[in-house]
Amino acid sequence: MSRKTIAELVLVTISRKINENKKSFLFVYNDESKMESYDFVTGLVHYFSMKPGTPAELLVFNKVDRYSGEWTKSINQVKAMKEAKGELFIKRS
Repeated sequence: MSRKTIAELVLVTISRKINENKKSFLFVYNDESKMESYDFVTGLVHYFSMKPGTPAELLVFNKVDRYSGEWTKSINQVKAMKEAKGELFIKRS
């Protein structure tokens, strides 16, 4: 399974949970997967257009953004494809 396919599956799942008003998610990584995990989180931040609300959140966003790589690229490709088709995963209010 490609990164793009995996990314799309995860994005659909997260989007559905958000639409069900689930706001908390558990995110786990170990030292061996830390860089890849930060890369994936960076992709999620870009996909959902998240913005930091506090100075502490800004520090976290800046930290994970330094790790953007293949996962971020794959997630951004999914986002671009969905935007081009006019498909949204999340209900916008």
